Amino acid sequence: MSEPLQQTGWKQSQYERPTHGWVCGRLCDGTPCQFGPDSRGSCQVQSQCTPEKKGDRYVCTRAAIEGGSCKDGPLPDGSCCQPDTRCQPKRNLFGIRRRVSALIAAACLAFCLYVFGGHPPTSTMLPGEVTFQHSAVEHDCATCHVAAELNAHKFAEHSFDADIAIADTKLCLKCHTEIGPQPFLPHSANHQTLTSLSGAKQLGEHDLSASKHGQPLLLTLAKLVDDGSDVKTDELACSACHQEHRGKDFDLKQLGDLRCQSCHADQFHSFSDGHPEISDFAYARRPRIYFDHARHLSQYFVDDEFRRLMPDGKSPTACLACHEPESSGLLVRTRGYDQMCSACHADEITDRETPGIPFLAIPDLELPENSDETTAAIGQWPARPVDPPLRSLPPFMQLLLAGDQSFQDAAAARNRAGFDASRQPSAIVDYHWGIKSLLYDVLHDGQAAISARLGDGLTGATANQSSIVPSIVAAAHVWFPNLAAEAQARQQKQPLPVSDSADAKPALSPIESTLGGGWYLRDADHSVRYRPTGHADPLLRAWFDTTVRVLIQQAEPDAQSELFRQLVNPSGSGRFLEGPTAAGRCLQCHTVDRHAETGELAINWQARRAVDHASLLTHFVHGPHMQLPIEAGCISCHRVVPEAATRETYHPAFFERTDDGQQWLPVTDWRSPHVSGFEPISKQRCAVCHVAESAGDSCLKCHAYHALPVGEHISDFWKQASRLSQPARQPDSSGEQTLPPE
Repeated sequence: MSEPLQQTGWKQSQYERPTHGWVCGRLCDGTPCQFGPDSRGSCQVQSQCTPEKKGDRYVCTRAAIEGGSCKDGPLPDGSCCQPDTRCQPKRNLFGIRRRVSALIAAACLAFCLYVFGGHPPTSTMLPGEVTFQHSAVEHDCATCHVAAELNAHKFAEHSFDADIAIADTKLCLKCHTEIGPQPFLPHSANHQTLTSLSGAKQLGEHDLSASKHGQPLLLTLAKLVDDGSDVKTDELACSACHQEHRGKDFDLKQLGDLRCQSCHADQFHSFSDGHPEISDFAYARRPRIYFDHARHLSQYFVDDEFRRLMPDGKSPTACLACHEPESSGLLVRTRGYDQMCSACHADEITDRETPGIPFLAIPDLELPENSDETTAAIGQWPARPVDPPLRSLPPFMQLLLAGDQSFQDAAAARNRAGFDASRQPSAIVDYHWGIKSLLYDVLHDGQAAISARLGDGLTGATANQSSIVPSIVAAAHVWFPNLAAEAQARQQKQPLPVSDSADAKPALSPIESTLGGGWYLRDADHSVRYRPTGHADPLLRAWFDTTVRVLIQQAEPDAQSELFRQLVNPSGSGRFLEGPTAAGRCLQCHTVDRHAETGELAINWQARRAVDHASLLTHFVHGPHMQLPIEAGCISCHRVVPEAATRETYHPAFFERTDDGQQWLPVTDWRSPHVSGFEPISKQRCAVCHVAESAGDSCLKCHAYHALPVGEHISDFWKQASRLSQPARQPDSSGEQTLPPE
């Protein structure tokens, strides 16, 4: 089309000026004038004119475009003869909008000048009240917002900067120091830690669409915008979950389920519809104290059997006879040895008919044929005792000899296959003199010799307990009467003195009361032994801790098994697997754990407490559940497995049998699920009550966000639970062991 849609010339077109701010006053009557008002809103209809006087008469001055001179001309008084036909123009919609826009712009400018005129911005920017916990800094925006320290221009610029939230989070961490060393990562933990806590259910590791339950509609739509592929490495700001300025009573810790599921691989509609199974919960870690519920309930606590074992005792009839809830309500703890175990097991610990646990033993003198020179170099050695000596040196004695390099080299040589004593007499001499040197050092220096060999860790923990020193001194006098003279001669590299009374000893060995505490000499097999004074003997505990941490942890795997064998089943006789078993069988009840990351060994002397939790991504509070009117009580959730079924799951988790099938060695792997003697707790058992209409099924019912220990968790409830569940006791000078995570 080459022709224009409309003629725009002033002679060819009517008045159409949409950009002008005025319209003709007669527009409502449908008879607008041809020219319309001008840009200032004045009517341009000029039917009248202003006559001009020329000489003694008035002349019409109307322009030709308005019709030319009037026919009748001006009136005698000089006024126009035409009637006044002008109208009152009105503002059109464009004019009204322009004026309103100008007013709004002026108001905004005035507001900005008022708000941003100061430095920093005034409190008029406050979008709403903050929570009660933050009310002290409510009007100090710079405490929580980096942009509040900027001028007006930079404030507006940074208000749309995505990194400003991370900068604000750094301000949050000035007060919230309990979040841990990785506060910006999801769950405040790296990906490796999250993998160990949550297992295979990791972000982005399987097809989300494969879920048979489907996804909530909002999450499905959200995936169209962001697939979450970089959620593992994204930094998360506090404001992503904690939204302030919602009132003083708003709970900042409350999160919606959709916010949690937006990052997780498993996305579902509700706890009962799509939530992954929880079969390992509560039993993903074995108990710290070895106790077979199935065997005790089905065998030991049966009336006839219990009356045979404990004629004056009373078997427990309910779970709370042995367990009690913590004041925090978090856990149900065991009542302790005195209330639970002592009625049946106290006699096994303090039985004086049972030999004490061996700490030091003198082995038989092993000499090759034609070994006069070797015998002379070894010197005085006691004759073979009545009972065979212990098959190997006790672990505690090996601990005292661990720093004697000459002895260690000789012991390693003796243990090698094909060792010939006649060809290596020096190894025989160094081995036996390592034992004699231990006795001489204690005889000469007393407790200082023990401290030099063990350090202050053990001796400091047992400072107020009976010492082994008197027993070793007595052993030196009884079995090595000429030890001092021989040791001095060996130090001076002179021939050892010959004594005619090499085997002489006092007619009576020192009795236990003269040696202090539970220490005594057992002359029948040339050993120094200790009988526990009762359960939780502090001296025995300190020796066990030091032996496991220092000696066994650093030994080779084969040597570890042998050392554990002796600690678990201390022998009361040199006859292997025969004769009495010694007291001090602590490790048959107390498990030994190897830390998953550090590899450190630690003995579990106590059952689990609330403060032992290493992570709170998943938690369970017993308190509210114990108030429910459930007829079956604890057994409604914790159902005991039949005894026959536990043989394949429970016992191997704690002990493995030796090759001969007679003794058990402790298993140090604490990650042994399904070993508590109970059936796994299924999700369906929880979902009976935990639905939205009843007990609630939100994510925060069972999960916390920050992967932190209880004592450092951000939740005030967990801090209180940790404090209340910590029993009041004197500080343990031996120090707490670092335990594996729960």
